[in-house]
Amino acid sequence: MYRSGQFLYRRMPWEVTDTAWQQKTRESVERLAGRQLSADVVGFLSYELLLFTITEAYIFASRLAQAVPYDTPVDIRVGLHGAKGFALAASEPSLPLSDVHFIKDDAPLEDHATIALDQLVGDPKESALIAVTSIFQQFGWMRPPAPETLAHLVLPYYR
Repeated sequence: MYRSGQFLYRRMPWEVTDTAWQQKTRESVERLAGRQLSADVVGFLSYELLLFTITEAYIFASRLAQAVPYDTPVDIRVGLHGAKGFALAASEPSLPLSDVHFIKDDAPLEDHATIALDQLVGDPKESALIAVTSIFQQFGWMRPPAPETLAHLVLPYYR
């Protein structure tokens, strides 16, 4: 956190280092896909946890904007670095993806938005869902669920 109101939050998704979860997820994805995945898929990231993490960043920014007297739009950048070979997967067996979506190159996945202060404070979840959709599209999930569909996963946790 910086005095100017800027903040930086970096973390490694927990599922990356959870070998049991990775193995269980690979088996589940391969069973649903009806084929063995290539060695190009090195691991999995939970799409629900990405959704929650990005939403938390926007909610934090919204609360910070309410606590600090800002009067200009807010720039928010979210992304993943070093994700080459990782695929989206479901943490909940009841929410499987219909296909394997994975990153084939080293380019970071990012979404950058400049959001009007009243919009960010009014409904940070809406802005977060737009960013999540952008990140999912960069995974090759060209038709991710609409933000309204993803919202049903988020709303019970962030009221």
